[in-house]
Amino acid sequence: MTTSTINFKIDDELKKEFQKLSKELGLTTTSFLTMFVKKAVTEQGAPFEVRVQNKVYKQLWQEEQEKILGIIEDDAKEIPGDYFEKVKAKYTHD
Repeated sequence: MTTSTINFKIDDELKKEFQKLSKELGLTTTSFLTMFVKKAVTEQGAPFEVRVQNKVYKQLWQEEQEKILGIIEDDAKEIPGDYFEKVKAKYTHD
């Protein structure tokens, strides 16, 4: 198995707390983050609830969840197979 590196910025204090928690759990920070990534991929989403604080986005999020669950009708329209090629042709100039 080959490995890759992901770099991201995080608050210093939060990093220290995460390192401490990892150690207390008997894990390295790399193994702990790898567990998170594997769980997210398996679940095809964040392995915890993500909340939107803005009322407009919260309402949109709720509506999308209801569509997924079949509670309300999904009003999305099917995208034609050549849609993206047409958009690309419109905005690219060779």
